[in-house]
Amino acid sequence: MKNLRGVTLMELTVIIAIIGIMTVVAMVSLSGAKNSKAVETAAREVAAAVREAQNYAITGKNAKGGCSYSFSYTALSSGYNISGCSDISYTLKNGVLFGAAGGSISFSIPSATTSGGNIEVKKGSTSYIVCVCSSGKIEEKAGSSCAGVC
Repeated sequence: MKNLRGVTLMELTVIIAIIGIMTVVAMVSLSGAKNSKAVETAAREVAAAVREAQNYAITGKNAKGGCSYSFSYTALSSGYNISGCSDISYTLKNGVLFGAAGGSISFSIPSATTSGGNIEVKKGSTSYIVCVCSSGKIEEKAGSSCAGVC
């Protein structure tokens, strides 16, 4: 009689378990990358909105006597707005929220001078910070500190 060889049930079970573990690891890794990308995108969006308020102040868009433009946001929320001579509201997407401290950054007309500030955006344990320097420089970076930017 011929000796038939094949895969035993135990070998098949081990292979399925290994594939299952690899799948779970891959899904967790992709989930972290997705959160990181969402926060990075939100930080760039916030930086662009702050630059928009800065540009409105420089150009004096719809300037009325003595008004200034500001970027304001509320802690642990997704809404923010540019206010001043005209108001524009925005919302962060993909479940990204502002950090624990709310606030605003103002730009005066016509020179767009500001005292600066930091704006944190986060989702889960991933965070980015938008650094607004008193010199007018606006930059976003990973983490929660503006050390070395201004």
